[in-house]
Amino acid sequence: MNGARAAWRRAAGLGVAAASWMVIAGCSLHGDLGAPAAGGGDGGDGGDPMTAAGDSAGDAAGDARAGDAPAPTDAPTPGDGCTPQAEICGDGLDQDCDGSDLACACDHGTINAPCFCAGVLHSTGACCAGAWQASDCPAPGALYELPASRVTSWVAGVDGGIPVYTAVSATISAAAGDRTSAIQSALDDAGAVASAGDGRVVELGPGVFQISDSLSVPSYVVLRGAGLDGNSAFRTQLVSDGPGFTLVCLGSDSIGEARSVALQGDGLKDDTSVTLVQDAAGAGFAAGQLVLLDELTDDVISRWSEDLPLGNGRNWYARDNRPIADMLVIEAVSGATVSFTTPLPISFRVAQQAQLTRFASAATRRAGVEQLRVTIAHTGSGNFGYDRANINLGYCIECWARDFEADGSAGKSVGLRRAHRGEVRHGYIHDTQYYQNGGWGYGVDVTHASSHNLIEDNVIIRFNKVTNFRAAGGGNVVGYNYTDDGAISWNAGWIETGIQASHYPTPHFELFEGNYSFNADGDNTGGNAVYITFFRNHLSGQRAKTRRPTPNIYGDEDPVLSDDGNLRCAGAMSGHLGYNFVGNVLGWEGMPSWTYQAPAGDMLADAVWRLGAFADWSGPDPDVVSSVIRDGNWVWAGTPAAHWDGLGGAGSTPQELPDSLYLAGKPAFFGAQRWPWVDPLGTTKVYVLPAKARYEAGTPNAP
Repeated sequence: MNGARAAWRRAAGLGVAAASWMVIAGCSLHGDLGAPAAGGGDGGDGGDPMTAAGDSAGDAAGDARAGDAPAPTDAPTPGDGCTPQAEICGDGLDQDCDGSDLACACDHGTINAPCFCAGVLHSTGACCAGAWQASDCPAPGALYELPASRVTSWVAGVDGGIPVYTAVSATISAAAGDRTSAIQSALDDAGAVASAGDGRVVELGPGVFQISDSLSVPSYVVLRGAGLDGNSAFRTQLVSDGPGFTLVCLGSDSIGEARSVALQGDGLKDDTSVTLVQDAAGAGFAAGQLVLLDELTDDVISRWSEDLPLGNGRNWYARDNRPIADMLVIEAVSGATVSFTTPLPISFRVAQQAQLTRFASAATRRAGVEQLRVTIAHTGSGNFGYDRANINLGYCIECWARDFEADGSAGKSVGLRRAHRGEVRHGYIHDTQYYQNGGWGYGVDVTHASSHNLIEDNVIIRFNKVTNFRAAGGGNVVGYNYTDDGAISWNAGWIETGIQASHYPTPHFELFEGNYSFNADGDNTGGNAVYITFFRNHLSGQRAKTRRPTPNIYGDEDPVLSDDGNLRCAGAMSGHLGYNFVGNVLGWEGMPSWTYQAPAGDMLADAVWRLGAFADWSGPDPDVVSSVIRDGNWVWAGTPAAHWDGLGGAGSTPQELPDSLYLAGKPAFFGAQRWPWVDPLGTTKVYVLPAKARYEAGTPNAP
């Protein structure tokens, strides 16, 4: 065991006294990482830049227990004399004339007649939150809660919701030739008169607008297209086929630092202020500024890839060797104290040389792009420039992309870089031109300490990584998106990571809720993430295998996907600490009997769970396994059942689940559909996800 792992176990482990999720194994400044693993070896954290992470696997669940009823003897009444009636559970008779007596699923509570709970027939005890127990269920209203040390205040997205600007400053018509200058001039003019109380619109008419350079949208201005032609296509298209640049910029991608000041004392998780070593106003800090709070790498928490040693690549998405970072907005300054509008998602410590940094210019505020398609022409061959993004929320506060289509990127499609409380909503984000990692083929990419952003109700499909987090800040929410067909260029059968909050250390306290994805994972290509929560997602373990457009920029990809390798539903690779998987549905009804958890010596086995695989597919990393919470997850593989594995596999007490970890109630975009749509403890496990329904109906842009 190396020093970092031994230190983490000392920091995180005070022991686990009971087999319940409610037992907290010990709190560091960064939160509870659970119980230390018994024994344990070591292995490096490095990630293979050419492969995805793994996840998966399974153990059969639900052996018969004392008190189980024997299987009923079926006595059907076949033929013309059978009059269909309602089936009576477990009585041995075939009332509904289907040739068998299928016992009912147990209702929640005490079992009074034979019924199936967690896939096993019972006649006594109680069926509680999808799991059998001998005693009565907990009293109603006792909802499941994760320990406070493992969650944050997920206050994400534009405060009060995205505003609707109505004052049109300019309307621009489509015309032949380069329209960059005309559009940018209109944006600049609108920005000169726009204000917090007077938002402005630059309106693009129907048609194609060719652009040759980035369009920069100023504060309190929206770039708005002409909307949909029916329910299918946007009538306005921004198109580029030039060298690498981002088409639409909400805020700047590159901002100079003005001054950094050290903290006087630790800024603790959930605090709303820090104290500096000098007067804050004297150092230039003021209310309304977007600032950066960060600290030096702590090897106890951050696990860098062995490919990124000190002095090599540690400044790609953060200040040098400072991957734990958050973008925050100052609410007030008083003496040496700086207060923020949102709580700290994670602690920042004097021992790690924590600093608060202000920048040389003001951040963009409340700028947006809406009602249009932003596309990069598919050239078919040749490297036409790295990082051709469709839309980027840069150094900005409460900016948004809403009701849009983005496609044809090479790099990220939609990026959030130094963004705070931004929103990416109801977009159709699809089809990279190159399914490769190393910066090429990412759907939504959250980087550079971006915090408290909301990515909700989107279709994100046909990328290398559908979601990607690189040195992201905390408090970000990825909610109710349909994500599918993550792939890698050189192997159409290799299943990439699905929804994930990793790729470069150390994203923290992110929430993935209500999404559909082919898996949830955490790769270790650049390093780890910590305290990531997956709640009420459907993680199917299989891709839709829609056809990829061809040719790509190198002409070397098979357009037809197959699911031949790296099969899993959920997990995290080596180095990832404090993950929470609660209330998810894993797999699909009738799926093969994958193993429950990928075992040592066969980490690439088809499995429901793959936890702690190293880059060479050895493992598992004991720190990953001992610090994960898995509760209330329905698993279709083997004997279908709800599993309450608890912290590190120690087991836990079944409880009812809350509807959401960030929403107060049903979101409007669900309309008449049932919410929550993922119900692992109910009779029906999954209902309708609006984003998925739009895509499968052939109308991904529909309102």
